[in-house]
Amino acid sequence: MSGPPTRVPLLLNTGGGSAPADPAAFAAELDPRLEARPLPGREIPAAIERELASGTRTIAVAGGDGTLRSAAEALLDSDAALLVVPAGTLNHFARRLDIETPERAGEALRAGREECVPVGTFDGRVFLNTLTFGEYARVLRVRTRFRRYIGKWPAAAIGFIDALVRSRRIAVTLELEDRSITRRTALVWVGLGWGSFPVVHEAAERRAEPDLEVAVVRAHGLAAAALLLRLSARLVRRELPIRDEAIEVFHARRITIRSKRRLDATADGEIFRLSPPVEITVRDRALRVLVPPARDDG
Repeated sequence: MSGPPTRVPLLLNTGGGSAPADPAAFAAELDPRLEARPLPGREIPAAIERELASGTRTIAVAGGDGTLRSAAEALLDSDAALLVVPAGTLNHFARRLDIETPERAGEALRAGREECVPVGTFDGRVFLNTLTFGEYARVLRVRTRFRRYIGKWPAAAIGFIDALVRSRRIAVTLELEDRSITRRTALVWVGLGWGSFPVVHEAAERRAEPDLEVAVVRAHGLAAAALLLRLSARLVRRELPIRDEAIEVFHARRITIRSKRRLDATADGEIFRLSPPVEITVRDRALRVLVPPARDDG
């Protein structure tokens, strides 16, 4: 970047989990250069493309992981930097950048420090944190259906119970760099980077660049319920990394998933329906982001 930007568009997902009531005041409090533009989430990629075409080189986006995923897809391989403003429920990607609060996003803008971070890709699309195949899509569908009546987390709990009771397994073949495995499973989890899955096995070696971490769940039905209870108890006790015989974990830079049927998938909390084979890769240094200065702990 040639110098500090004089104005920075702040695209706010009006349907986000923590959308501000007064977008203009929210933007002004973070930094005077931010110009609030409330938009439905589905319109944010097109707004980013218009900003890129007009020469904008810093674009702020406020929303959750799904919103940031679509924003990253629009910014991929451009010379513009993304300023992440956490305004979702979990904000996994923002936390990876050490931006846990909107105020930290303001610090990142003032610091003007850019980094290039990796992203995962699948069928030409982008994911920033996780990509799943199988029953988790059912959980999200049920959550979406009931959240307006009972709230997000109670709706998610109903979704998990429904997925456990009616657990369906998919037959998939995973082609990794050094092996090919075939499984019937209720869930395949693909995370970006070592340790992305909360239940991890120590990798034989950590590569210089981020891996894809693949977790295949062997349990289903009541066995899956028992697995969930075991993992929850160990996570509460912070017994990390957790090992469990009901979960297989692999590491690779490239994966091909094959199946005879279309697959329900989720990418950073968004639902997709994919036609195999699905190619999944890591793209190193693919996305420019602004990061805050290191914390001064005194």
